Amino acid sequence: MSSIIMETETKTQLSIHLIVHIIIQSLLLMVGLVIQFKIIHVCRKDKDGKTWQIHLAHSVNSISWFLVLVPFWHLSNFIPNLSEITGEWFCYLAAFFRNYGFYSIPPNSLLIAVMKYMFIVQNETVIRYGERKTQKLFMVINLMVPFVMAIISCVTMDFESFSDLTSCFGLTEQVKAQYNTWEKQMQKFFLCNLNTTEKEIRDWFAFYVIKQSVCVLKSIIVMAINTNVPEAFFYYQIFRTMNR
Repeated sequence: MSSIIMETETKTQLSIHLIVHIIIQSLLLMVGLVIQFKIIHVCRKDKDGKTWQIHLAHSVNSISWFLVLVPFWHLSNFIPNLSEITGEWFCYLAAFFRNYGFYSIPPNSLLIAVMKYMFIVQNETVIRYGERKTQKLFMVINLMVPFVMAIISCVTMDFESFSDLTSCFGLTEQVKAQYNTWEKQMQKFFLCNLNTTEKEIRDWFAFYVIKQSVCVLKSIIVMAINTNVPEAFFYYQIFRTMNR
């Protein structure tokens, strides 16, 4: 009897924590939406700045990403192995969308730093190439690089670290069993071994090596961007030029 009471109390506490979590998450989402809509309003009014298109795209991307990601996270956790109901296409679509935001939102500040570097330090080069063309080039980079990275992540199934995606595909238990030590956790960060069998490695060894090389390179790039070291380098060059 006491075990039933304890189990009921535990479920009640979990439900309360979940409700509080959803409320806080919703409030933060609304605050973020207000801020991003104000940024969009300012960008549409002031088009004289060199980076207004990048800021506008970043705000639109952030709004759409969080509006989709937050409900999907709760849905996939409430309904494990969601792919059995919707089909795997739904999970792959969510994986692409999630990865696109993951590879476009954090590097935004680095892209802005590179643009400022080009327009201030390499201004003569920009003038020769054309300011409008330079802005369009950066916009293409801003849109296409995350697109390519997201496609690579979906093809290699590089989303072991995203619990909502592994839950959607019904791979939660496999991930827990496959990455149950610190060494394997490090492999999860750098390699793409999800749903890869020993037979597949033997039969397609060259493809396996290429896939893992791409995954390692992708992880190193993400790590370098998240350290903000490249961004600091470009701002250092900008400040040094301005102080001359």
